[in-house]
Amino acid sequence: IGQGTPTPVTVILKNNGGFPITNLSIKYTNNNGVPLNYNWSGFLPTGMTTLVTLPSFIPVGGTNLLTAYIDWNLDANHNNDTITMSKFAMVTANLTYNYDFENGDQGWYDSTYTNYTYWELGYPSVSPTNFPHSGNNCWDINLTSPYFNVAYTSLFSPLFVVSNYSKVNIDFWLNIATEYAADGVYLEYSLDGGAWEVLGTINDPNATNWYNTSM
Repeated sequence: IGQGTPTPVTVILKNNGGFPITNLSIKYTNNNGVPLNYNWSGFLPTGMTTLVTLPSFIPVGGTNLLTAYIDWNLDANHNNDTITMSKFAMVTANLTYNYDFENGDQGWYDSTYTNYTYWELGYPSVSPTNFPHSGNNCWDINLTSPYFNVAYTSLFSPLFVVSNYSKVNIDFWLNIATEYAADGVYLEYSLDGGAWEVLGTINDPNATNWYNTSM
């Protein structure tokens, strides 16, 4: 989902009671904010389910914690009528862009594919990647422990608007310690939601301190 883009919410409503349901109030919040209300009406027999589309919400950049629940004074058990789901909304950033991670993630986020190995924002403590380039924060794979074998994890940036530029330069500081010829890191890009492609090549003539080997 995208930051600021109206996004519909759909829930499954099930009648676990002993009588048909003909109307009730469904509410949901985003990040514990002001509840949005939807008055549902219909005919839902005992033991049956139906899909209900709630009013759209406007995602904020970063984590959106959605909580939907039934607001019905005849419901004696609220443990089975509340559901929570977390969605991350891509943050849009304009050029020029410069950030040192001293004030939160600002739309950067980890997408982990392997247990026990993931990107974290903070102060690293495992040598040799045990210090940030500046300040107190950086993104590091496992701030307090080495990464695990057969691990794969990705760090995603905000969505950069480059439509007004014919040439874009990217500069960053990287401190890397991986197993030679077995592990490594690479940078990918995607244009307008298209396929991901590796940026640059080994010893790229248009780059400085870029890839020097392949895995």
